[in-house]
Amino acid sequence: LVFIVMVFIPASGAWEPMVVYPRLLEERSLDGRLVMHLHDNLTLYLRRASVAARQLRVLEDDGGEIVTRLYNGQDIEEHLLEDENHWATVHITHKEGGVEVEGVVGPNLRIHPMPEIERSDDGFTAHMIFEIEYNSVFDTVMLPKEIGSLKAAERSNGLQTGVPAVVPIEVFVVSDGVHNGRFKNDSALLAYLCITMNSVNMRYNETRNPAIKLLLTGVQRSHFDAYIAGSSNYIHDTSGLENFRQQAVLYRYSYGTPDVVYLVTGRDLYSTGADGKPSTNIIGIAYQAGLCTDYYVGIGEDAAGFYTGIYTMAHEIAHVLGSAHDQSPPLPSMPGHPGSLSCLWESGFIMSYIDNGPNRHRFSDCSLAQMRFVVLTRGKDCWKVTREEKREDGKYPGTEVSPNEYCKQMVPNQLNITADMNSPTLQQCKLKCQYLVYQP
Repeated sequence: LVFIVMVFIPASGAWEPMVVYPRLLEERSLDGRLVMHLHDNLTLYLRRASVAARQLRVLEDDGGEIVTRLYNGQDIEEHLLEDENHWATVHITHKEGGVEVEGVVGPNLRIHPMPEIERSDDGFTAHMIFEIEYNSVFDTVMLPKEIGSLKAAERSNGLQTGVPAVVPIEVFVVSDGVHNGRFKNDSALLAYLCITMNSVNMRYNETRNPAIKLLLTGVQRSHFDAYIAGSSNYIHDTSGLENFRQQAVLYRYSYGTPDVVYLVTGRDLYSTGADGKPSTNIIGIAYQAGLCTDYYVGIGEDAAGFYTGIYTMAHEIAHVLGSAHDQSPPLPSMPGHPGSLSCLWESGFIMSYIDNGPNRHRFSDCSLAQMRFVVLTRGKDCWKVTREEKREDGKYPGTEVSPNEYCKQMVPNQLNITADMNSPTLQQCKLKCQYLVYQP
């Protein structure tokens, strides 16, 4: 089943780009936050942000093989700061003469260093604040074909015990070739995705019993995008989502068995209208309530480096977590699903895309109830964090786990997998895993 809803975000053009010279003030706020002055009307009170898993994996296609690189999430977060009251998430690096700030400094504002502009009289680096632009769009919602996969588990009777105060939703991101090609290295891509996902998390701050927090577990830098059919510049919404779903199921273990897999694309999504004509107005698509099932995927457009995908990611992942658009009936495949008929589309919450002011960055009570219902329904197997490996400082890959054992852990569904110790990739600190294929 497919539902297509017309959504609209006005391109206001109200904000003119502004040159600023960020500086960290010597004093701290009463609660110990860093104080950063941007301009006379904007001072941020920053604390450490937390959105990355302890271990982040980066997968990349290398000559037809998948290479996995592991990063310490705490290293990525070391420079990641937030001011939730200003909807700000920034990555700060200390440079000679001040700081360089990259990220989001408001619900619709982004900041970037501009080293080509002359420094201030005090020697501070110039930055530019831009508006994050949005346009008229379509949004598509799909329901899984296998209706049984959406039914509540027998152990979930609405009276869950042992529910944690916060349920981390492990999200693995696939960045397609058009998108990830804009980033010079893994660290730049990971920092960008952390800023994006932390900004999304701010829109989930009102979730309760349990609170829902997205956790970035890794990213695939995709170059051979098998889910594309036809032109390499476009992705069809429904067939593209199904193709991507099949890939996400195939790579579930390589992705670290996440709860959600989300494709960030630099391509144009398109849908086919009732008249058979294509439309490129669509910016996102997802399976509703696919959390922790074989339908745990969503797709959203993003202009790499410009943070235009924040709103789309918040919306599409909410679909995966079980929320319909506002003013929609309950899911018949999930007995007890509350639906959202009592929350009007015109109220302008996140799941309607109508801009009625502050509601635009909040979920309606109906959306919160639907996500809570599905998260509780999925149960403890979905709540636990699967990628919280124990860290041993001073010990290195290969000293604790043998190459063969590592390959078995990375590809557990292949019984005869071994490490190729004669591969020239070892000189590049890359371990090649191999297995025999018997042909008659």
